[in-house]
Amino acid sequence: MDSKEAEKYIQMVKEQQERGLQKLKGVRPGSEGGFSYKVDPYTLLSGDYVVHKKVGIGRFVGIKLDVPKDSSEPLEYVFIEYADGMAKLPLKQASRLLYRYNLPNESKRPRTLSRLSDTSVWERRKTKGKVAIQKMVVDLMELYLHRLRQQRFPYPKNPIMADFAAQFPYNATPDQKQAFLDVDKDLTERETPMDRLICGDVGFGKTEVALRAIFCVVSAGKQAMVLAPTIVLAKQHYDVISERFSLYPQIKVGLLSRFQTKAEKEAYLEMIKHGHLNIIVGTHSLLGSRVVYSNLGLLVVDEEQRFGVKQKEKIASFKTSVDVLTLSATPIPRTLYLALTGFRDASLISTPPPERIPIKTHLSSLWSRRVDPSSLFVIDTAEQSSDPTMKDTTKNSTYSPEEILMHPVKKRRAASGDLRNAAKVLQNQEEEDHLREEEDEEIPHDDGNEDDDEEEDAKYCRRGFGHGYHLVEGQMGHGMEDYIVADTKTVKGHKLGLYAIFDGYSGRNVADYLQSHLFDNILSQPDLWKKPKKAIKRAYKLTDDYILSSVVGSRGGSTAVTAIVVDGKKLVVANVGDSRAILCHESDVVKQLTVDHEPEKERDLVERKGGFISTKPEIVQIHGDTKFLILASDGLWKVMSNEEAWDEIKEVRDAEKAAKALVDEALARGSKDDISCVVKRRAASGDLRNAAKVLQNQEEEDHLREEEEEEEEIPHDDGNEDDDEEEDAKYCRRGFGHGYHLVKGQMGHGMEDYIVADTKTVKGHKLGLYAIFDGHSGRNVADYLQSHLFDNILSQPDFWEKPKKAIKRAYKLTDDYILSIVVGSRGGSTAVTAIVVDGKKLVVANVGDSRAILCRESDVVKQLTVDHEPEKERELVERKGGFISTKPGNVPRVDGQLAMTRAFGDGRLKEHISVRPDIEIVQIHGDTKFLIFASDGLWKVMSNEEAWDEIKEVRNAEKAAKALVDEALARGSKDDISCVVVFFN
Repeated sequence: MDSKEAEKYIQMVKEQQERGLQKLKGVRPGSEGGFSYKVDPYTLLSGDYVVHKKVGIGRFVGIKLDVPKDSSEPLEYVFIEYADGMAKLPLKQASRLLYRYNLPNESKRPRTLSRLSDTSVWERRKTKGKVAIQKMVVDLMELYLHRLRQQRFPYPKNPIMADFAAQFPYNATPDQKQAFLDVDKDLTERETPMDRLICGDVGFGKTEVALRAIFCVVSAGKQAMVLAPTIVLAKQHYDVISERFSLYPQIKVGLLSRFQTKAEKEAYLEMIKHGHLNIIVGTHSLLGSRVVYSNLGLLVVDEEQRFGVKQKEKIASFKTSVDVLTLSATPIPRTLYLALTGFRDASLISTPPPERIPIKTHLSSLWSRRVDPSSLFVIDTAEQSSDPTMKDTTKNSTYSPEEILMHPVKKRRAASGDLRNAAKVLQNQEEEDHLREEEDEEIPHDDGNEDDDEEEDAKYCRRGFGHGYHLVEGQMGHGMEDYIVADTKTVKGHKLGLYAIFDGYSGRNVADYLQSHLFDNILSQPDLWKKPKKAIKRAYKLTDDYILSSVVGSRGGSTAVTAIVVDGKKLVVANVGDSRAILCHESDVVKQLTVDHEPEKERDLVERKGGFISTKPEIVQIHGDTKFLILASDGLWKVMSNEEAWDEIKEVRDAEKAAKALVDEALARGSKDDISCVVKRRAASGDLRNAAKVLQNQEEEDHLREEEEEEEEIPHDDGNEDDDEEEDAKYCRRGFGHGYHLVKGQMGHGMEDYIVADTKTVKGHKLGLYAIFDGHSGRNVADYLQSHLFDNILSQPDFWEKPKKAIKRAYKLTDDYILSIVVGSRGGSTAVTAIVVDGKKLVVANVGDSRAILCRESDVVKQLTVDHEPEKERELVERKGGFISTKPGNVPRVDGQLAMTRAFGDGRLKEHISVRPDIEIVQIHGDTKFLIFASDGLWKVMSNEEAWDEIKEVRNAEKAAKALVDEALARGSKDDISCVVVFFN
């Protein structure tokens, strides 16, 4: 940069600062600003940190009268503490030379205080800061001067932009309208690249501004990149963009993330390179050197403040040549400063959408009457509570501050957001050596009905073994991060004792999640009883994958030692980390069942696997002289050997007292870490207050009971699965075909219906898979069901022999998983599914008010499903403790909220509704013509016979589906409508 350019730049800076500050802050020249680092000593509190221009950082002590040496009149002095002494400054001098170290409401502490005797350190620090600022200014100057020199042709004004904007289902706020105009002018009228900040609170409509900018750029033949800091946010953007651009099939949208296979990534990279993908959504992986763009025109950056330094530098390099739109509710200081000074254009969206409840922040001391009702209000309005101390505020009661902090409840769910990818990780990303086959000892079991009866569990606990536990928070300066499980349960005729210690670190989220879910994941493995080691390894791995794919595992972690006692005869112990389990016999034999996974012991493994440590479950018999099983976190084993632990409690007859004795001894030996200890005693124990808890999400009594009638078996062979696409398509043409049609209603929410219409070859059978998932209060549950429900059904080992029982189980397990993650906390979905087997047999299952009917050439119309409406199943709801109300809207609803009695999700209503499907298995006869599936938006205005009459002469399934939807619209249906028609040749 030469001197003339620099001079012009400086003049431009002054002008833009003046214009920008006046425009965006509304500050008139000469008026006083707000906060200043300059300090009035009278406003300081003792202990506040201050900065002296010449000396450096010190701590304010106070103001005191003192008599100077050359005067008899006392003066006020400011006393400041430094690293090597106390300084006093006359009050007037202090007012000129002192500055605040912190912003208002900040409480940062400096690493060290400056020294009075050596100010050179402070001078070097000031010089270093000045150089850094100068470098930043020069870099910014070069960047923005380069941008000013860049030229591009304005984008053409596309006449179909109005059609795209009309898809926006809400009325734009005034600020949104202004932002639309600002971005449109930047793209269609300017010849220099756009660099605009869209600043607005969550839910104020920033994404819609970005969507219109993307449409303008992409429709002109350029590519657009949408960059998000997390895969969860990237997936949300991908879903929204895919839905908005679904009417423009020529515009291709892709998601690039770490959850894709190598082959998928390579395919995407090639498509991006050759311009076959128009909109690319992803995380910082989009900034990698391997991603080569064909014709990039727009970069949309969401939540810029959450990217790292290297990513921000890469983003800055893009800004020299492409249009950039930054979306943020809390922009970083540099971005905000550039916007305020006019170097970056900014649009502020400060007007909330209609009926949006404003965000209010209250600061107060921790007081139960204030904390608990506030959280209850938030839950009642279906939002998320941000109080980190509250674990479960769903009960209508209050807690003392001590109870809130010291008694975490197992109800807090890991935030998930990205359900498809999280589930994909759970199912598909097992490491090769982690699940390799090894000799596995079978756990004998019967196949009787599950009996989770509380009294039976307690009786067994008294008869066979008891347990006790004791926890104490250490002196390490963080909150309690240990979680335990000490429970009993009856599963498949087996009396199980479930024991675990989860020793969290860098936060308690992971340990909390493991406490709630790990045993459920283990017990849900289908091969647990035949190959327990393999099943437990898989459960550990799948659980870890899910944790890593959600916010809960982003930083902290947890060790885990788990033990399952089977019928008091067999013990299955698994361990990851440095907690430990030992087995103590009356004969003074002490056996350590777990390995302490310490770095030095496993150096080769760590170096070879990049830090991955696998579980090694141990299976042992429980002999007659077995007395204690001890599980404890490393806070105990650091100060006590296995034998010393046994010696400490060998004479104790009560498990709970034994656990407390071990913890007390560890404390007496100087342990400062959190200590958790669980003791299981084989002989009858006295106080078993903590035993025999019933699972909170019990299966309904009749949900998986054996069908009274003999189930109809689906004949099958046991050959390998053949999912060959060509064969499936050929079969579809030969036996039956399908078509579908969807239309978004006028209810003011986004499209919440999802469908499946597919064919697949499984175990030699040609299957047609059809479903409609009608979501409500959000689309997450329906989206998840579309991706996973059929996989869950077909993975049931008894599907071919007992299809009804298998489908019921699959529905229940899927619903349990949905409820265990954020997706099911509020919204829900109906589900009607059909499996056509070899064109001969039809298996239909239904939950909710969607419907399936079978139509024959003889004008016989058979309804295969039951509409689960509140009035029809009032007795079921009331028996579960719920009620039916016709308010609001004069429509019967469960608890006044849900217009159906059976659905997936809906966690807040699950006690009063069911996910038990009605299942019908029918033969497909020669005169069968149509199978019609449709959501309630169609059946509200059309009877079964009218639907058949509408399409009986149509020979094409897709045309038939469209005809039904068009007729429903003509009859005034305003809900979303989904329709699938299967045509039998």
